Formats: sequence, C-alpha cells, structure tokens
Amino acid sequence: MMKKIRIALVLPMTFCLFFQASTARAGCDNPCGAIELIECAAQAAGMSAENFYNTRLFNITKYTDQFCKKKPPEGIKTGQQKFFSENYCENAPNYYSYKNFVAACQYFPDFCCAKDIKKEERYKELANFLATIAQETTCTLAEYTTDGLYYRYENGALLGNTMQDKTQYYPQLTYFRVARLKNQTNMIYTQKYWLQDEKIPSKGVIFEPAQSPMVATYGDIVAPGDEYEIIKMDQMIEPGYWVGMGATQLTCDPMVGFFGWYYNNLAPGAPVASADYKKFVKTYLDDGKLGFIGAIWYWMYRVSGQGKPTVHMVLNDPDKPVCRDIGGSTIGVNGGCNDWEKRAIYYQYFHEKVFKIKIEPVKVKVDEVELNSMKCDNNLQGYCVKGSGPKPSDPTSRCGKDWTDAKDNCWDCCITNDDCKDKDHPNCFGGLPTKTPSGECTCATSGASFPPDE
Repeated sequence: MMKKIRIALVLPMTFCLFFQASTARAGCDNPCGAIELIECAAQAAGMSAENFYNTRLFNITKYTDQFCKKKPPEGIKTGQQKFFSENYCENAPNYYSYKNFVAACQYFPDFCCAKDIKKEERYKELANFLATIAQETTCTLAEYTTDGLYYRYENGALLGNTMQDKTQYYPQLTYFRVARLKNQTNMIYTQKYWLQDEKIPSKGVIFEPAQSPMVATYGDIVAPGDEYEIIKMDQMIEPGYWVGMGATQLTCDPMVGFFGWYYNNLAPGAPVASADYKKFVKTYLDDGKLGFIGAIWYWMYRVSGQGKPTVHMVLNDPDKPVCRDIGGSTIGVNGGCNDWEKRAIYYQYFHEKVFKIKIEPVKVKVDEVELNSMKCDNNLQGYCVKGSGPKPSDPTSRCGKDWTDAKDNCWDCCITNDDCKDKDHPNCFGGLPTKTPSGECTCATSGASFPPDE
C-alpha cells in the first residue's frame, strides 16, 4: 500500500520537474543537467539517448544488473549471498535502467548543471559521476568501459552464514548514534544522527540530513523527545545489512543520511519524523529509481563532517580547476585515494571516448608542491577538500605556513584559513597524519580547543 501512495504523490512532482527542465532546454550549445548532456552526446552519435545509455555508457545485455539476472553459482556461496540473491534481485536487469536514471535526475536540477560552468565542465562532472558508479559496481569484464552497474549490492562483502553475522563494515559504526522510538525496533528518527566524541561521550558531531546539502555541527547528543532512546547505529538493523547498495554502494552512515533526507523531502507526507529503516533498505534494493536518487543525493548533498564540502562542490569550485578531474572526485567520494587508478580508466573512457572531449590535466604548484588533477594523493586531498575539519579527538586539519610545517608541528586546529590567527602560520592544511615527530597531535594538545568552530 505504501508503494502505491508514493507513486500517486511523488510522480506528479517528477512530471512537473521534467516539464520544467524540458521547456527550459537551451539546446546542445549549452546543455544543462545529466539528461540533456546524454541526449546531446547521443544526438551527435546518431542514437537515441536510451540506446546510447544502454550501449555506450553501459551494456544492458551483457553487464548491467546482470549479477542479479544470471545469479552465477560461483558468486553465491555463503548464506548471506544466497539470502540477498533470493530476496533482492527483483526486476533484473531493470534496476539500473535509463528510465530510472532519468526519473532520479529530476530531483537534482543542479546535478551536472552548476551555474557559470561551461558545457565541457558539465561533461566533466558527468564523466566523474559515471566513472564513480561504474567502478563501485564493476565486473571488469570489458576492461573498464561499459562493464559498470553489474552488481546491485556488494556481494563480495556478504561472507556470513546468517544475517546476524557481521560484515566488514559493521565495526565502523562504533561511534555513530541514532534515535529510535522506544519499543519499536526499526523506527528511526530521520532528522538527526550523531558521531560521538570519544573523549566526551555526551557530545559529538550532529548531522542533519534533512538539509540540502546536509549540515554538520558540534553539540550535545540528546534524544529528540521522551519517546525516543539513543542507540548505537549498528543496533538499528541486522548486521548482514551493512553492505554497499546501489550505484554508489551506500552503506553505514551515508545510507542513514539518505534515509533521513528522503523522509524529510520526498516521502509521502514529508517531513516524516520517524520511519522504518529496515523497510527503507529493502525498498532501496528493489527500487532502481530510489537507488539512483540515493546515488545522486550522495554526490550532491552528503557531507562527511564539519566544514566538509559535497562532491559536487569539490568539482565545481571556480577557484580550484585542479580539483575537477578524477583525482578530486575520488577524494570527494572516498575521502581518500583507493582505486583511483581504475576510476581514472573509466573516466578517460567516458570523457574522451564517449563524450569526445580531450582531457587536459591541470597542474599547479601550491606551497612548492605540484598537484595534478589526474592523480590522487594526500596533497591534492588537503587542497581540494577545503575546510575538511578535524574528526572528534582526531583532527587532521591544522594551521601552518605550508603543508610540511602543518604536518611536522602541532599548530592550531582549523577548518578554514580564517581559523588560523597566527600570522606566522596563516593557512589551513588538511589530510595530515595524526602522528608527528613530537607525538600525537590533537586539538587537546594544540593551541585550539575542540570544537574548531567555537
């Protein structure tokens, strides 16, 4: 019944947004948004947009959602893998259909359509997004070209026999907190969740996923009312469900963040204060439109901490063109550089082979360190993720006169350059190791006190 209600209330909004986008189209001289960009590339190739998506971007007959369609025996060995295969492979291979992608894009008018950005830069953001979802879901059978979107969920992480067995992601939830309605196992508060400060358990980073982008501040961990109790995030659903899902393989706190955003912005009757988290996750695994909405939400609105930008912000910073290629997007998505070389192969395929736009790597020197837009490393991370901000009790952004100075000395913790009051150490640098020659550097031992924004 809930699904029927959602269709009745949400689809009219989709139609309205689609109509607005269609009537506002500026043509292929200045396409705006992922769908117009794909339509223009398809037109240049003499194809329909759907056929272009199904053959040039991905391959719906060989790879797209084919793990669920074929259910290869060699990939279904454990009890958890069997459970997911039997329960969460509906409608294959249509989970990743072009229709679902188009429907999801309508809720994010700025996706691949940042203001004052040229057409080539919009294609660059789209190529980054496609490379990301391809790498997250790849089977690698077409040498990092059209072989993305193969997996609907992270089958390789489902190693347990029952859903009570922990996945590899389960321990990461130790310090996250959510509010749950008392005596209602799966009913989770949608408007806030918390990352507990290890040293001050009653405080932490407060995430407000209802906002677009979401907001992260520091403060008290307090239940929103007497009817709620604060619990660890890993207690809100069986351990076997903590596994990557959908095009960007959402799990852990990002999935909880999207859950909160959805129920405060798109769900029937929104805002909805509390909702059934397990039911939401199960729907996410079967509803490809919802899966793509979650993937684009992660790109556009999700932040991982205080002062941190979204992926969309990183790629469209007008003052930092070195952050617009695959190095910057990898950092924005992962907070690090894992698998960036494979992502780069996909990125080059989409950017140059499919969209016919040559990549011109941007190289700049910052504090005598050379940054390259096509390479991912700690230096690029510190530069692109401006104001990354320290984590509770473990700050990795500090003031200094250059990156090495900030790394080797325990100067003030910071989020932006404005936090660095000492004229001898005026700039904020991120991506620093916590260990220094003088020992462990935290806000407790530096000149600044936690939280950095007070």
